[in-house]
Amino acid sequence: VEPPVVEDEEETNPTPPENEGDNEGEVDSQPPLEGEDTEQPSTNVNEQIYLSDLGFVANKTNANWRPAKLNQNVDGGTISLIVDGERTAFEKGVSAHATSNVVFGISQHSKEYPRLVTYMGVDASQNGNGNGVYFVISTSEDGNEWTEVKTTKVVKGNNESIYLDLNVEGVKFIKFHANNNGSDGSDHAVYGGLK
Repeated sequence: VEPPVVEDEEETNPTPPENEGDNEGEVDSQPPLEGEDTEQPSTNVNEQIYLSDLGFVANKTNANWRPAKLNQNVDGGTISLIVDGERTAFEKGVSAHATSNVVFGISQHSKEYPRLVTYMGVDASQNGNGNGVYFVISTSEDGNEWTEVKTTKVVKGNNESIYLDLNVEGVKFIKFHANNNGSDGSDHAVYGGLK
């Protein structure tokens, strides 16, 4: 999850506001959320939060083969996807062999970080094997009733990954569903750089 995009002020506002500089030396910080676990990542507006650092909702997450994994591909290696024609490794992300569902509770962060971004696809280690997967992204207020917000085309491990940039402002739960497209061979679905 990322903070909102702010246009470059030099381009959009060449004249500084009259009171600019009055608070020089002050640091803009956010108070901790009520009840926030001290082990959770910082919610400073200048940072981003990787969903793999938050962890998924275990009782709503499932995978067809092997458990879903944080920061690893299905085989326990580094997540890799084709990005701009090149095989790209991701230190952060999630894997779940299709057909699978990975659910995250993001209500504590989705107002301050209204954009969710990730690359999705079949791990590049699978090359062109299998018949590919497609993804369905859904949101929910309660983690039970879901509203589909994005469905992708079918991709294989040797195809360009799908870049997702989604407005999640105020969203409580988000679900990443990877569908095996009729056969589950080599369906190593991954979400690289999920934040």
